Amino acid sequence: MLVPSPAWGVAEEASSARQGQKSVVGKVPSGARIQDIRLGSDGVLTGRLRDELGRPLPDARVVVSRGRLTIASTRSDENGDYRITGLLSGVYRVEVATTEAIVRVWAYESAPPQADKQLDIDAKLPVEHAVRGQGEDGLDPVHRFGLDGEGGLDSFELTLLATSIISLTLSAIMLAQHDELQDSIDRLPASN
Repeated sequence: MLVPSPAWGVAEEASSARQGQKSVVGKVPSGARIQDIRLGSDGVLTGRLRDELGRPLPDARVVVSRGRLTIASTRSDENGDYRITGLLSGVYRVEVATTEAIVRVWAYESAPPQADKQLDIDAKLPVEHAVRGQGEDGLDPVHRFGLDGEGGLDSFELTLLATSIISLTLSAIMLAQHDELQDSIDRLPASN
């Protein structure tokens, strides 16, 4: 059944309910584009993974899921090609690194003419794999300090940061007390 997004989740839940199955379909993010893919024989999903520069992405993990349920996973070969067998027609989430695609896969005979024969993904790699802007430890400042919502400071760095803040606070207090003492000394009468 061809159902426009985001109603596919409701239609699939209704279809599952008619068949007595528990639905595990998650919600499709608004504005998400659903790609139609024609499965090969025996429910085979194939594709090629590339990085942001168009180079093949070898040994990358490909995860196919529905809602919170992982249906299948595999790794790409040295050319970035992957192959997942045994899929049934339906809507899936395919994740590679930090990139995800929402796909509607079709049996070969029932696929619409515009359906692609394979799912090629240009994967956005996690920041630690990026080449530009890295420090000696391989992490750029945005990731290192957790400004991207990931990564962050380790326990040693947190201890150093806390110690620095305490030291600055104590220094400010001591400077204020020193200034008060100096003012008190300046108010004393001069002795000759």
